[in-house]
Amino acid sequence: MIRLGYKASLLRFLKNGIPFLFSFFLLIIGLFPIRIVFLTQLHVSLVFISLFYWVIFRPDLQPPIVVFILGLCADLFYQTPLGLYTFSFLLFYLIIKNQRRFLTNRSFSFLWGAFSVFVIPLFILEWLLASLLFLHFLSFWSMLGQTFLMIGLFPLIAGGCACLYHRFLEVDE
Repeated sequence: MIRLGYKASLLRFLKNGIPFLFSFFLLIIGLFPIRIVFLTQLHVSLVFISLFYWVIFRPDLQPPIVVFILGLCADLFYQTPLGLYTFSFLLFYLIIKNQRRFLTNRSFSFLWGAFSVFVIPLFILEWLLASLLFLHFLSFWSMLGQTFLMIGLFPLIAGGCACLYHRFLEVDE
């Protein structure tokens, strides 16, 4: 009887960890540079798409401490100044969390557009902060290319989040 309870608890823990695990997987994927002819290599942080999706559809499984841990891992993995991605992820989290009521029950194309509207100024701010921390202006074109590449990949990543949501998490609500 105890074993059944233990297995059920472990299964529930793993199911509730799906948003974090998927976001962490995207963080690892972002370590691999994407080479584009007219730009230098890009490291696309797809975690923003995952954060956007999970904060709207399952905010209970994406608390601020999880976002903080993802940001800290991103800072360490991407070798950026400590706190840059942590700050960006938490700021993005707060913005989306505050707009969640407005974003729920909207069409996919509306969410895609809203993601674009939220992420472009955030990336400009992130670029300015990184430039300030590195004491020289980083490539604006690389930041712009990374932003538009991430916006272009939104349907693929958000679709993956939706599949996970409908397969494992929808019945939990």
